[in-house]
Amino acid sequence: MLLYGMTEADSGVGLLSPGFREATVESLTEGGVRCFYSRVDELSGDAERFRADALRFHAVLHEILDRAAVVPFRFPTLLADESGLREFLKGQASAYSVDLQRVRGMVQMEVRIRPQPNSSCRRSGKEYMEARATEARMLTALVETARATAGELASEWRAREETGGLRCYALVRREHIPAFEQLMRELSPVDSASMLVSGPWPATEFLHVRSS
Repeated sequence: MLLYGMTEADSGVGLLSPGFREATVESLTEGGVRCFYSRVDELSGDAERFRADALRFHAVLHEILDRAAVVPFRFPTLLADESGLREFLKGQASAYSVDLQRVRGMVQMEVRIRPQPNSSCRRSGKEYMEARATEARMLTALVETARATAGELASEWRAREETGGLRCYALVRREHIPAFEQLMRELSPVDSASMLVSGPWPATEFLHVRSS
């Protein structure tokens, strides 16, 4: 069985499009949580097939997300059968249920802030370090500006360093997505930085319990 994700038991998610390799997407409810899965025989195939499978997996997740808050599983997360899934949920459903209630009606929006490439003349070691420090201060200031601009549209906000810049995560109510996107895109970063807004995504950064 290939697992997609979990919603609240009464999330109201109805019939879903075919999932992994056109398999039917089924669900099992246990302890206040509803888990979506497909019955699969094998995952063999070349890299192109694997990419296609991953895309189909994420398409199903987004179809669920369009209707309810979801805790996603990593691709591919497999269990042998329904009894194994029910056993897993009996031990974990309570914690997942609490998380899902907390993010009900919300999604994760992301803002990636990166410095523009600088290919100017050679710098000494000291000049390079000074430039990096200035760049870090600039990115931090932009994060704070973005957070202040989002205001009450973001119920929670987090920022993390990533390769090449910073990534911000905002917990946003579904009905506030257009307003959040507009505010972020209206920001005018300095010429030496760029901002990319993406989402909606499952609110994984704001979950206390992480799926496998």
